[in-house]
Amino acid sequence: MSHKFYIGGGKTADWPNLPTQTFAPVMGLNYRNVLLLQQVSDVSSRNQVDTSVKFGPFELKVPIMTAAMDSVSGELMIRTLHELGALGTLPRAHTETEFKENLATCKSLSEDNISCVYSVGLANATEEANKYVSNGAKVVLIDVAQGGMKKIVEQAIKIKKKFPKVHVIAGSICTYDVTKMYIDAGIDMIKLGVGNGSACDTRQQASTGTPQLSAILDATLADDVTIIADAGIKYPGDVALALAAGADIVMSGSIFAGTTETPGRVINGVKTYRGQASAEYMKDHGIKKAHRSIEGISMNVPYKGDVKYVIENFAAGLRSAFSYSGATNLKEFQDRAIFQYIGENTFTRESLPQVPVNLQ
Repeated sequence: MSHKFYIGGGKTADWPNLPTQTFAPVMGLNYRNVLLLQQVSDVSSRNQVDTSVKFGPFELKVPIMTAAMDSVSGELMIRTLHELGALGTLPRAHTETEFKENLATCKSLSEDNISCVYSVGLANATEEANKYVSNGAKVVLIDVAQGGMKKIVEQAIKIKKKFPKVHVIAGSICTYDVTKMYIDAGIDMIKLGVGNGSACDTRQQASTGTPQLSAILDATLADDVTIIADAGIKYPGDVALALAAGADIVMSGSIFAGTTETPGRVINGVKTYRGQASAEYMKDHGIKKAHRSIEGISMNVPYKGDVKYVIENFAAGLRSAFSYSGATNLKEFQDRAIFQYIGENTFTRESLPQVPVNLQ
């Protein structure tokens, strides 16, 4: 991964040891704060670029997966993304009926060799993981908003001991210390990102989180670990920045929201998109609100059409980013990428398309 930042005069310095006189806001970087530096390149065509990655037992053409959200990822989405070379996640169940339906989906997907990550809650993580694995699951996600709890590590260890060949993802987390706790416990796949999702309200409700680019950079300093950069993705370039910083794959809900393959109907040209901690989600899944903070929102998003166009657009953006850095694959990209701090105001003024002012 790259920790290099351009500091002028053709020189770079490594994060976090950057000269404060030229780079004051070292801690607290998001995708709006940096760009990738153009480099001398032997890559003459984007067709030379390979965006494929190995993620656990899966070979993916593009390092993108769905968030474990019921308004984003169901069986249709998972099957479609498999065909497109991306990865789907089955959201966790909250009732016995929901879990039985999820197990049936797991069995069907496994019989057809469809790649999928299966989400479990904390309370019954080992029991649920056992049943998923019995139905063919190869990757399990312990999906909890507060991934800093030691109990998550305990559950992950139990699952790993019982099923050594099964990959266990744990999260959500966003700091070096929690990442180190996971690694020291033997967890080798982490879901990184707290409060940065478009349907997430954690930073307003709990004032907790870390700007996503800094969270990725910080986690890579802990040790070698597979990083899923979860949420905060708005543009294809955001995926490139996450990967350059050290993520192995990105997870998103918003980029898939409103597509044909998401659960739910198109009504008046829109589809529903909601956070898993929204009041609407809790009501629909019978989750009691006592002692819980509502840390998600629900919204209607315009219908986008088929998800293949989303994947094609993001894959094209990735190939372009790799080529600007003179890289033909992810490893080369992470070795060569150099960040330049620009500040959010510069991004707004220069990096977005501008509508010309009509002076007539």
